[in-house]
Amino acid sequence: MDEALYKQFVELSASGRKVQASERVRRFIASFESFQEKQAWARAFLQRGEFGHKIRHEIYREIIFPVLEHGFHRGDFECAWWLARTSRNLAADRALQPTAPCTSASAWARWRFSSVPSPRDLKTRS
Repeated sequence: MDEALYKQFVELSASGRKVQASERVRRFIASFESFQEKQAWARAFLQRGEFGHKIRHEIYREIIFPVLEHGFHRGDFECAWWLARTSRNLAADRALQPTAPCTSASAWARWRFSSVPSPRDLKTRS
């Protein structure tokens, strides 16, 4: 993965150069060589929280969502939490909705509160 392409994308987006930014984001996505590389980048990206209220749709569709969906189906509560947290991206991308466990923020909230243990529950288990 070429992190420099992502940094260029961010700079071009900030300066309003949409055509060039779109080209960089496509090249950045294509630069990933493995799913494991996508997993590492996605988790770091989400933890940094530099995406505001919504993640660029190409990045979400090609990197973030596949990683979170994979983790969700493996029982990773952090991935479930991030799927809920990024529900705006899911709601905006109809192509992802058929495979998503939930698509609306309220459905995620219901699922999250019924399925994910609270931090207190996790502490008492250790």
